[in-house]
Amino acid sequence: MGERAGYVVACINQASGRIEDTLPSQVLHSDLADAEFERDIHADETAQAHRHDRYIVCEVIPVEATDG
Repeated sequence: MGERAGYVVACINQASGRIEDTLPSQVLHSDLADAEFERDIHADETAQAHRHDRYIVCEVIPVEATDG
């Protein structure tokens, strides 16, 4: 496994319970606190729209591809 590249915020859809295919902001954060701040902003905006999507912070660790 590689070293941590950073953090992203992902959205878990309220209806399907699955992580959506696209990231809310497409930003790779180098600092965990920055990613948590973005997560909280998206959660607040979603709550104001009366939706129940959830946002989570994910650690990004690159994995080297193997032949085969």
